[in-house]
Amino acid sequence: MPKWPEAAPAFLSLGLVLCCAGAEAQSGTPDEARTGLSIVPKLSLSQMVTDNLRVDDRNKDAALATTLAPGISLSLQSPRARVLLDYSLNAMLYAKSEQKRRTSNSLNANANIELLENWLSLEARALVGQQAISAFGTVTSSDALVNENQTELRSLTVSPVMRGRVSSLATYELRGTATETRAKGTAAGDTSGRGASLRVESLDGAQRRFSWYVNALTQRNESSASLGSGGVRDTSTSSALAGLRWRPDVDWVLGGFAGGERSNLAAVKQTAGATYGIDGSWTPTPRTVAQASWQHHSYGDSHSLSLEHRMSRTALRLSDSATAVAPGANGAAGRLTNYDLLFLQFASAEPDPVKRDLFVRAFLQANGLAADAVTTTGFISAGATRLRRQEASMSWTGIRATLTGSINQSQTRRLGPQDSGVVDDLSGSGVVKQLGLAGNLSYRLTADSSASLSGSYQRTRGDLGTQSTSMKSILAGWNARLGRRTTGMVNLRHTQFASSIKPYRENAVIVTLVQQF
Repeated sequence: MPKWPEAAPAFLSLGLVLCCAGAEAQSGTPDEARTGLSIVPKLSLSQMVTDNLRVDDRNKDAALATTLAPGISLSLQSPRARVLLDYSLNAMLYAKSEQKRRTSNSLNANANIELLENWLSLEARALVGQQAISAFGTVTSSDALVNENQTELRSLTVSPVMRGRVSSLATYELRGTATETRAKGTAAGDTSGRGASLRVESLDGAQRRFSWYVNALTQRNESSASLGSGGVRDTSTSSALAGLRWRPDVDWVLGGFAGGERSNLAAVKQTAGATYGIDGSWTPTPRTVAQASWQHHSYGDSHSLSLEHRMSRTALRLSDSATAVAPGANGAAGRLTNYDLLFLQFASAEPDPVKRDLFVRAFLQANGLAADAVTTTGFISAGATRLRRQEASMSWTGIRATLTGSINQSQTRRLGPQDSGVVDDLSGSGVVKQLGLAGNLSYRLTADSSASLSGSYQRTRGDLGTQSTSMKSILAGWNARLGRRTTGMVNLRHTQFASSIKPYRENAVIVTLVQQF
């Protein structure tokens, strides 16, 4: 498997942005082209004083850590392009410690470009962030702390999509997908995925109660750990099915489907079998959506249940799912952050997704809330797994106060036989159980300042008594707008990590200055 440069996701995302900017410039007059584009360069300087830089109570290392983070936020919307990008390069320097300087990247980018009107489009997503290698290893509450159990995970997904009509009878969608994932310092998370799907669906009409569809797909995932003998199996799945949907009422949609599939997720060789299932949705109001689906597979049944409800000041989401997960980052999918919850809540106030993105990020910064805060860290798996996950999340905004909270639990098991020569968390434990809770409260003191309090708890369990960790963390902070484009923050943090191998306690004071240009 070819080596992927560390900065590739950022460069590719920026390249997509330039392509979109060109499409935007051609879609109308220069004045019209500029109205949908926002580029905000930024620079963050953070000073952290900690009493345990290496997160080891047996060898405490009090130090001063400086993080310099230049970055850029970009949003673009035109009739034929939509792009959201947020990137920062974090350079960490250490004083009063022998720790060498480090760098890390943070990227979240999405792009949807219409290349040929009403026919061919390109969808892309790039993510770069920090990921725990082992669920049973050390977990930290800050990337500036030195943690050998943490690595930088980079992923890029590109999907060309063709959509059109077959006469006046049906619509079709032909999609190809290429995914590359790389984990710095470990081969367990290095995977490549290739897939294709075709869906043909009958045209819906106001008077039609029944609709039909046929769907065919194929997917192959290759791990770098599979190269050579005695490594991880490459996994592949393919299926073809037909389905029927019934709309008994304007609020209800019910359906069923059946077909066949082949896969090697549960066995060394490809096995064929029948697949079938049911699904449905209920939308009593534009603010409430309930969805459910169940599907039988030869390697284990899958299901998905979700309920979303939002009001002017509150958003609530409940979910329960069981699904097969390809090798790589496990437990990352489906987790809702503060950004996700508020993006859902403000859908009525700002329907436009690009403008809503800017509004939510400004709201988070003004209230001192972390945009990417999650309740569990997940881990990296070298083989295919089965993930069962339940989550409840909520957000509430008052005149001065903002409250977000979530609780989730998950169980991860290996799919198929254990591959020889590969070591990950599921090599020594049949299951990885994780529980996470998080809460954030922010209060606006004045028009330009706010105070916040955040708490989190996460617990991980395996089959053995030694496979048990837990972390409790609390963060109190104050932030203020010091100028039209300048924000200052002061945070106090206390963390306790329980483990039979490397427990620790850590206290820190963090002062941060953010300048937007």
